Amino acid sequence: MASTVVHVDETLKECDPDNFLNFPPFYTLQPVETTRKNQLQIWRNVIVKYVHLKNLKGISLNEFQLFENHQIGRKLDSEARTAIAQNLIDSGHGEWNDINHNSMTITWRTAGDWGQVMYQHANELELVDTVYTLYELHSGDISRGTEFHGLDASTCFKALESLAHSGKVQIFAGAETLDETGFKFIRK
Repeated sequence: MASTVVHVDETLKECDPDNFLNFPPFYTLQPVETTRKNQLQIWRNVIVKYVHLKNLKGISLNEFQLFENHQIGRKLDSEARTAIAQNLIDSGHGEWNDINHNSMTITWRTAGDWGQVMYQHANELELVDTVYTLYELHSGDISRGTEFHGLDASTCFKALESLAHSGKVQIFAGAETLDETGFKFIRK
């Protein structure tokens, strides 16, 4: 008799150390509000970590591999997938990519968190009070070697907006494209 070898994705082990993805009730949206809230938080944490470790930019709600576990014969229904997606959005980790709400961008850090990382970097390198473009921030020399180098323009812009609300960045209007948007870090 041949034995079946199951290859466990090491990323899954790291994202789900408590093994919730192998717990059948985890795939059913829980009816008790406090339990559901905890369930959605666990899903969010697992997804955010998984997307980060796999270097994914987003997910398709209909095709995301974590939403189905063939080994235990369980999968999330569309209501649960939508609830998880909404939780990701509400926490600042997700954003819809389409009007039909089939796919979404996931960021492992919220815009506010990215903003703080960028602001700290700007202060360390004395980048304050100088005008830069958004393109320079995510793909230029000023970000080379940082964890936000290569981050998409939309997420970078949201990070700058979060800093603008606290007076740490001035954003200049009038650019034709997002990448051409000018801004400067302000020392606080």
